[in-house]
Amino acid sequence: MRTEYLIYFLETVKAGSLNKASQLLGVTHQTISTGMTNLENELDVGLLIRDKQGITLTPAGAEAVAFAQKILEDTEQFKGAMAAFKTAASAKEPAGHLDVLYTPLINIWVIPYLTGPFLKAYPQITLHFTEMEGVEILKALQNKKGDLGIFALSSAIRSNKALCAQA
Repeated sequence: MRTEYLIYFLETVKAGSLNKASQLLGVTHQTISTGMTNLENELDVGLLIRDKQGITLTPAGAEAVAFAQKILEDTEQFKGAMAAFKTAASAKEPAGHLDVLYTPLINIWVIPYLTGPFLKAYPQITLHFTEMEGVEILKALQNKKGDLGIFALSSAIRSNKALCAQA
């Protein structure tokens, strides 16, 4: 069942005619008439008696008003809940800026391989890359001059136990 048919139905009842309902909703008379016919066919019951003076509710139509109102209210609540869920989910999505420090060799082989999937998974994060040597990366990270260091353990780092432990 299309919710717009319920909207057409309730607006027609409120306005007292298909013409007035079409004007209030900004659609053609034919759109309202077709919607009402489709709704009645789907429910297999007449809801409105149409004549030149306007419309009259059938007994089924009178009962349908409360159901249509409830369905539309529930639909709006459902949309609101889903919008709130989407907002909450996007608020939890990581966002911000990441300064990545890398060595020249890593640039050639690893950076292109990592950035595509990362940026696809975290589109709200921007990356800034800075190329430097491994020892410089360690010093920069210690001085909070970067967020992430990607490097191979060079001989200068491997030969220094303190640097190797920091790496």
